[in-house]
Amino acid sequence: MSLYNELNLFLEGKSDAFSIKLADEDRVVSIDTENTKNPFKSIAVLTFSESEYAELFAEPNARDNNNEYYIRVAFNNYGRSPVFIDTYYYGDEEWKEGYIIGNFNEENKKKVVQILNRLAPHMSEEYWGDVNSDINREVSQLLNEHFSDEVEQIAYDYSIEYDNALVKGLKDYIVHNICNKFFYINIFEKDCAHKYITTVGNLIDLYDNYAKDKNDAILKVLKDYINDENLWLEYDLGEDYYDYYHHENFDDVTFQRDVERQLNKIIDKIDEDIDDDVLKKHVELYNFIKQKGYTFGRFYNFPEEKTFGKNDNNNMFKFDKLENGKVNVLYRISSSRFYNTTNFKLDIEQLKNFLYHPELFSDEN
Repeated sequence: MSLYNELNLFLEGKSDAFSIKLADEDRVVSIDTENTKNPFKSIAVLTFSESEYAELFAEPNARDNNNEYYIRVAFNNYGRSPVFIDTYYYGDEEWKEGYIIGNFNEENKKKVVQILNRLAPHMSEEYWGDVNSDINREVSQLLNEHFSDEVEQIAYDYSIEYDNALVKGLKDYIVHNICNKFFYINIFEKDCAHKYITTVGNLIDLYDNYAKDKNDAILKVLKDYINDENLWLEYDLGEDYYDYYHHENFDDVTFQRDVERQLNKIIDKIDEDIDDDVLKKHVELYNFIKQKGYTFGRFYNFPEEKTFGKNDNNNMFKFDKLENGKVNVLYRISSSRFYNTTNFKLDIEQLKNFLYHPELFSDEN
């Protein structure tokens, strides 16, 4: 027996609230108050989960948006993949710019200072974790050079929490735009996207006016109404998604706990894996490289003293990372036809010689 037929039998006194509940295959409709004198005015309650209510407003197979997908993930986020951002790329960029480390809480900032006191004491005095500051970028770069695995995990965790915050904002936007949509068919909202009040008579009118098939379940009939009245969420939910971000949706407690775990790993590595002599060499190399105006991860021309005041784009070098008391340097020699790149591991004296006499290293490795 369909819900529509059961509702009509209810008006004739040949059915009851329990039978209507059994006939409703969507488990949405229940009879709250029976009016024995006028069954037409008996109070019916429509109870939705947020997801099934929201999905009513997703236009199926829309050509100009993917709203059906966005609504689904906004209300069913268990085990989902990131929705809006490439977590590895986004996290890597945010880390390089110093934004992530700038959002550490006070306890984690103290841990960073503890790390800097061992790796780069001069930087620990400057660091205080202000968002967008130059020192944040330098500290981020230093940590990535030494502890890329832990940094990668922090950046990934940040990206996940950022994406989760965007999805929460998406959900808030959707709910705000699908409230009070059934007012004109006398289905009154008690709790947006959850609980609605009407009468048995109004439900029958809904079927009579909008159902494509009287045997359809209630959710299908409501979707027919939304289609006929063009109540779809027409705005492309995938555009301007950064507008969904609100800081209160960012799970900072989880993020800071994840950061603390990775920083503790870094501290343990320093204590266990790097001896004091190596640390001193790293500090000396890092200070020398910074003093000369260089950073890690980009190619430079050799000093003008070496090239007689001219830039020599055929011979360039890049500082890769600090490792075992030495700095890894990529030396690139180019011709009109190809590049030839050699990797050197240099201590402080070798590095000084390399900057002014790279030709001496042509056969070293």
